Amino acid sequence: MKYYFIINPVAGSSNKTEILTEEIKKAFSNRPNDEYIIYVTKNHNDGKQFVKEISSNLTEDVVFFACGGDGTTYEVLNGIVDYDKAILGVISVGSCNDFLKCFPNKDFRSIEKAISGNVQKIDLINCNGYHCLNEVNMGFDAMVNDDCNRIKAKTKKVKSAYTRAIIKNFLLKKSPYVLVTTDNEVLYEGKMLLMTFANGKYYGGGYCAAPLAEVNDGLLESLVVKNISRARFVTLIKDYKQGTHLSKPKFKRILRYKQAKEIKVEFKEDVCICLDGEISYAKEVNVKVESSKLRFLMPGE
Repeated sequence: MKYYFIINPVAGSSNKTEILTEEIKKAFSNRPNDEYIIYVTKNHNDGKQFVKEISSNLTEDVVFFACGGDGTTYEVLNGIVDYDKAILGVISVGSCNDFLKCFPNKDFRSIEKAISGNVQKIDLINCNGYHCLNEVNMGFDAMVNDDCNRIKAKTKKVKSAYTRAIIKNFLLKKSPYVLVTTDNEVLYEGKMLLMTFANGKYYGGGYCAAPLAEVNDGLLESLVVKNISRARFVTLIKDYKQGTHLSKPKFKRILRYKQAKEIKVEFKEDVCICLDGEISYAKEVNVKVESSKLRFLMPGE
């Protein structure tokens, strides 16, 4: 078996390249029949281009490990997604790996457990032609993420960047008008605070927005929070983070929820769209589940 380790040197709080290299060498020391290659990314989207070129010429199964956070996984995923011989694995060394929280009993940090794992087929989200593992979200939280990335790029300070981004978006109070259609039925029309379409349960560093999500059920969790004040949402945020909001009566009037296979979202102007932390802008968003699309390497015991 051949394994590629795509290491993002800027993922997380420090460069893990040397540590990971030693761990990889040790893990393969007793596996003479297996081959591994380490590739350290040089810039944004470099990892995607690297794995895509290799994947397009595969004649046998190969595992590509995304060594980083959600952004690294997003790059590697979109490089291999169209090739059936490519398998995705994840080594969690980034600042955030929300999708992996769906598997609390699995160790995604251990190289040895990773390479002794089993391949499982899981669903993917297709959003305007791009793929992601976890969630697509729009509205207040997506704008916070976008502003945080911009501020962080200038200041290099993650916590202060996030705080400044939250304050900015609290003050702006921008609530776009939207029409959301799920499986050809109108789910919601009007102004909204935020919305998410989920394959996994968690996003935003641990918010359980979609507690009923399953990664292999062929469905997406569609969730729209109506246009309420930021101050009111603060009083509800605890339930939203813990994943108890779907069953609480106080959410009934402000929440629209449905499981669906295809979602169409229409705005009056371009809005911020967040795909597993990656930002884009569009006026119309088409989201659909691609059932059992990805071969995913689940760590062994």
